[in-house]
Amino acid sequence: MTMICSATRGYDQHGLAAWYLSILSICLFTGKWNRHPLKLRGGSYFSVIAVVFVTVILLSTYTDWVGDYLLAEQMPVSDTESEVIARTEEGEKIMIDAYACDSIYFLYKDRYPVNRMVYMLPWYMDWYEQITVQELYHYRPNIVVYNPEQDTWGYTHYANVLETEIKNNYIKLSDMPVWKRKTDS
Repeated sequence: MTMICSATRGYDQHGLAAWYLSILSICLFTGKWNRHPLKLRGGSYFSVIAVVFVTVILLSTYTDWVGDYLLAEQMPVSDTESEVIARTEEGEKIMIDAYACDSIYFLYKDRYPVNRMVYMLPWYMDWYEQITVQELYHYRPNIVVYNPEQDTWGYTHYANVLETEIKNNYIKLSDMPVWKRKTDS
């Protein structure tokens, strides 16, 4: 019942709370643990099997992450990061959509964002799109890192005003989410 009522239905790390409640429910339903580590009061091994089963399911959420994150060879600097660093100078301000390129390398190379809200997600842009457009207009950075086609839980092109402003004043460089300010604007 806990998994049915959970908003995330137990997927990825967002389902941890639901899994913890499920394990707690099983433990409370079956009674308290006796002194014997594998045996519950009344001699039932069902609870132990259920808890082990739920624990295996809980940990299976992370098994694909081991290969993806711990064992995968990571590029030290991406093409997008290299392009931005090559087109900017130390101390120059840029506009960053950290969801399109979440890089601390920009900070290491002294390229800080002009926008206060760097993760441009649909539920943030409902509130902060006008502020972000004002920051773009006020600071007029030479480089913008933004991808209007970035898929966020099935949503794309969710910042229409910002996207229009960028397309009117910037030129997209190749297939990367890097935009350069037009010289006549």
